[in-house]
Amino acid sequence: MWLVLGDIVLVNGAIILSFLVHFSGRVPPIHFRSYLTIALWITIIRILAFYLTGLYEDREANPFDIFYLVFKAVTIGSVIIVALSFYLRVFPFSRRVFVISWMFNVLMISNWHNYLHYVRRKKRPAKKFLIIGSKEGRHLTAEARKHSTRQFEILDLEGNIDKRKKDSKFDGRETIEKLKTALNKGKPDRVILADPGFSSEKILDIIFCCQEEEVDVWMVPGLYEVVMGKQQVDHLGDIPLIKITNGPFKGRDKAMKMAEDFFFSLLIILLCSPLMLLISLAIRLESPGPVLYRQKRVSRKGRIYEVYKFRSMVENAEAETGPVLANEGDERVTRVGSWLRKTHLDELPQFFNILKGEMSLVGPRPERPEFVEEFKRTIPGYSRRFAVNPGITGPAQLYGRYDTSAETKLKYDLAYINKWSLELDLNIFFMSMEIILTRRM
Repeated sequence: MWLVLGDIVLVNGAIILSFLVHFSGRVPPIHFRSYLTIALWITIIRILAFYLTGLYEDREANPFDIFYLVFKAVTIGSVIIVALSFYLRVFPFSRRVFVISWMFNVLMISNWHNYLHYVRRKKRPAKKFLIIGSKEGRHLTAEARKHSTRQFEILDLEGNIDKRKKDSKFDGRETIEKLKTALNKGKPDRVILADPGFSSEKILDIIFCCQEEEVDVWMVPGLYEVVMGKQQVDHLGDIPLIKITNGPFKGRDKAMKMAEDFFFSLLIILLCSPLMLLISLAIRLESPGPVLYRQKRVSRKGRIYEVYKFRSMVENAEAETGPVLANEGDERVTRVGSWLRKTHLDELPQFFNILKGEMSLVGPRPERPEFVEEFKRTIPGYSRRFAVNPGITGPAQLYGRYDTSAETKLKYDLAYINKWSLELDLNIFFMSMEIILTRRM
């Protein structure tokens, strides 16, 4: 709160100082009155630029990192303000004032943020790291204590998980039990895998366990991990670390995701309302029963909700069989329903689920509770897909089919969650629109 209030004061103070510099120590009343009429808009543009560039995210950063973020945010805001002043002609005073204010903003805002970052760092309790790995863990701890300037605390080093057990099934259970105990007892901020020689099965067990507890996992990389492409890199002392898990949709990403969902769902509902009326009429003419089909599905963090779809099967299709996964050539599907499924238009009512906050435009497909419980038992890491809201479309729907296995679809879902971006969402959405419009299967 104090950070934003300080930014508001400094943003406007930079403009006043720019007037003083430009007009040799005075502020002409006519220019000052003109500025007051648009001060609110300039402030809003600046603060939004700070937010969207990640300046308000709580992170560990050095003074240069903060200066770079401020430089980028102020530059973006200045370009927008000058462009608006040129095209709308609402700012009657010299554009050179904005050039001077750009320099004052960069200097004043960066110093302000660096000061608050320093104060918070002094007051903030030490970070708690849980290091996993026996011999390698002790080496990492010793090196970090020698060279790191960061405040940190190593948790439960004596009880670390190592590779001594040969029975993989027993070892996997022991790994998870030890890790859960350490996470619940010590509440670490970060888990560090100090041994790059862990088996892939054990690494997955550790990752999925930490994801359920919403704890980041980092690894001391071997050569293989280093050459695998772009990674988020950090260090402890002089030892490099790479991040191998990502928290989904936090901070500005979460705000962008919510804005995207609201805008597109409302737009599509308005544009497709005549089509939805025609579909409703066709369903009622072909077979008796309700137009909409409601079914319980699992949303974020295991929350149960009712998904809306246009009915594509005969009424009470599962009265005798119980919950059964749909498949191609299903005799329960009506003619209208078959066309709706091929064009994916049976999904249109789910945009109302998005407006209710139960779903997203793009994300893992929602599954039924009965199948979720089965998949959790048989597919490692399946619960990770419930870290986000389910979506109407997603990569698993673009590249998979009705008979694609749940395990294969999970790989698409986890890749989407870990690599989310607004650009990725838009690409998936427009590719899905292409499928609907061209009826390409």
